[in-house]
Amino acid sequence: MRRLFTALLIVAIAGITTAALVDVFISGSGERRSALEPGATASPTTTAPLPACDRNQLVLELEVLGATNAVALRHVEGPPCQADLTLLVFVTSHGWRSETPLLDGAVLDGAYSQGVERSVPFSICRAGSEFTAEAIAGPYHATGDVQPGGENCEAAIREVAVDFGRRPGTIQFRITPLDPVTHAVSFLIDLPRRTDVRVTAQAGAGPFLEVLDRGQRESCRHIAGRDSCLTDYGPLGEGARDRWTISVHKRSEGRAHISFAISFVPADG
Repeated sequence: MRRLFTALLIVAIAGITTAALVDVFISGSGERRSALEPGATASPTTTAPLPACDRNQLVLELEVLGATNAVALRHVEGPPCQADLTLLVFVTSHGWRSETPLLDGAVLDGAYSQGVERSVPFSICRAGSEFTAEAIAGPYHATGDVQPGGENCEAAIREVAVDFGRRPGTIQFRITPLDPVTHAVSFLIDLPRRTDVRVTAQAGAGPFLEVLDRGQRESCRHIAGRDSCLTDYGPLGEGARDRWTISVHKRSEGRAHISFAISFVPADG
């Protein structure tokens, strides 16, 4: 009798041990669960977002990099932090003050920590002397003497191509102009002669600029079934300093490949 009881006890212990092992290995996804606590799960881990930078953690400064003026936002003290600031730069010479375009660097955002900085170049393309710049980014402010010149004062071309399907439609693209106060602009558009399009440009939320439409096609050059259309403008002024949206409205049927060469040339060049 005692032998039978001992045998049954061994079988029972073996069964419990086997059940525990099964419970450990069938929990799935490689995550082992305790045999004594079958409902236990791993605690999720999260990374807290960086706090916003306070006034004393960053500093805004003006500097000269080679022959180009620049604004730098630097981390100077405290733990890592997060910034999201819009940068504005105003230049004054002999009492005349204007905002300076910053191309694609008008936003100073991202994580800042010891030794990290964001530098944004800017150019002064008009003639004159005794230039003073004022940079503003949220609560940060910097003022100092700067020099004329910079990369933005050279001529540049923005080249873009768009492809339309068979049906009429509209395609838009965006470009960043050189300074429209100091630069003249021209549009060279190459398109199939059979394609009926209207092209407009808009700076920010400003008025539309008519670039090409049916009435202007007579002055285009006709080359092997395609038209090459040139439209020239002088400097467009401060109202055109925002980023441009170019809208191409195709009214005709048929596929069309249309290419753009948008040139910016110093007005006194």
